[in-house]
Amino acid sequence: MAANQILSLPAVSAGISVVSSATAWNYGTAVDISASLPVGISIIGLQFQNTDTPVADITQEVLFDITVSGTTKIQIPYSLRADTLVGFFQGSAYSGGTVFLPEPFKVSGGSAVAVKVTDDVTAALTYNGVKILYTEDTPPTVALTTPTDVATGQSTTPDLIFTGTDIDSDEIRYKVQIDTVNTFDSISSFATPAKVQEKVVSDDDANPASATMDTAFVAGNMVFVQACWGTSTANIVSGVTDGAGNTYTKIQEQNEVGTGISISTWYAYNVLATTTVNVAFNDLANNCSVIIREFSGTTTTDPLDKSAKTSGSSTSPSSGDTVATTVATELVVGSMAKYVAGTNTLGTGYGNLTATGGIGSKYLIIEDKVVTSTGVQVGDFTIGTTSAWVAAVSTFKAKVLLNPIINKVSGTDAGFTGTADNTDPYASTNTSNTYTVQAGDILTASTTYYWRVAGIDPLGSNTYGAWSTTRSFTTAAAGGGTPTVSTMLMMGV
Repeated sequence: MAANQILSLPAVSAGISVVSSATAWNYGTAVDISASLPVGISIIGLQFQNTDTPVADITQEVLFDITVSGTTKIQIPYSLRADTLVGFFQGSAYSGGTVFLPEPFKVSGGSAVAVKVTDDVTAALTYNGVKILYTEDTPPTVALTTPTDVATGQSTTPDLIFTGTDIDSDEIRYKVQIDTVNTFDSISSFATPAKVQEKVVSDDDANPASATMDTAFVAGNMVFVQACWGTSTANIVSGVTDGAGNTYTKIQEQNEVGTGISISTWYAYNVLATTTVNVAFNDLANNCSVIIREFSGTTTTDPLDKSAKTSGSSTSPSSGDTVATTVATELVVGSMAKYVAGTNTLGTGYGNLTATGGIGSKYLIIEDKVVTSTGVQVGDFTIGTTSAWVAAVSTFKAKVLLNPIINKVSGTDAGFTGTADNTDPYASTNTSNTYTVQAGDILTASTTYYWRVAGIDPLGSNTYGAWSTTRSFTTAAAGGGTPTVSTMLMMGV
């Protein structure tokens, strides 16, 4: 976050990127200052700048609306006269222009913050920008208590005791991890890829075909681009670019000579955030359509695995089989373009069917699914009317997730208690908090384990603080050791 504790539009060394591409304040419209706060903040006031002089001897009434995730939370009225010019840089040629709230207003991390300004004499003033003044909420810290580091003879369902501290006195939710390695990553699994958003562009003869996504891409995600045009000429798509400079790579292209219809498939992975995508067609392009789909859960190294493509004429478009995929969990995206209208039915196991509106009698359709075993894949469809078609399929490897043996969160998982507040999230004044390993997660005898705890304050920064120091303990040999009170209770003793 910003060292000088401001959020601003335009971005003026505020430390947070402005979502809007506007270079000046957009009067009368709510404009994002932060699309997603990295930590929670407490708003304490507002500063603004105008460049025109108010009409002499006339008081103008100004209203600032501060919205949080789309809902107006703060309204600040302000009066301007010619002798009260304001500016928003401290120490600038102007002075004043700062309004402090009667008390701080908390905004959780992850929230979107926007500001709108209106006044009763719209033509008299130009508003250049706004700054929100805030203090930054600090995430909790956690200290481990029991067992002590390198303790031995521990139960296979031990009580792990710790304390949490939050300087803002916010309640704390805890995450506990236990593993046989101190990197807490002994268990591997696959993420499940999923569609995040998409945009359809159907612009006859447009060059480039430009799209503005509803929200910025999430950093690290994959972007799939399927383009279609109304000739059989190859290499009509000369490239794909976006506002963040991500690299788009062509996977494959299929041309149908008889009727003149083609598709070209592109992708970018481990992307940076942006909302704009451009698909460049050369001068021979016509009847152009593009579908852009963002996916989460694919590996951030090159995820492309297998692909296949073909063309034909029937009511059963099919890409043909890929060779066997190499990773158990993969995202599969099928694509098809056809020449006539009619119904479009998903292929086996597919979902998320999207079809363009038939620009120049050319229809572009895509679908996707997730498979959890290796094997050949095919992009298949059923259409209501026989048509010439081109079809393709591409598969993408899922991200590998590395996790500890036990990864539990209070409020979601059983086993957490607190003293004296025993309700999640727990008071930061608790003298102790305990996680007890449950019967379904019994640890192995005579084994060394590592554990650590982190805390998050949902009503404060809404951000996990740093992990506690890591401690280890060794469980007793089978049949040995003294069971904990919690263990005896679970056994009905």
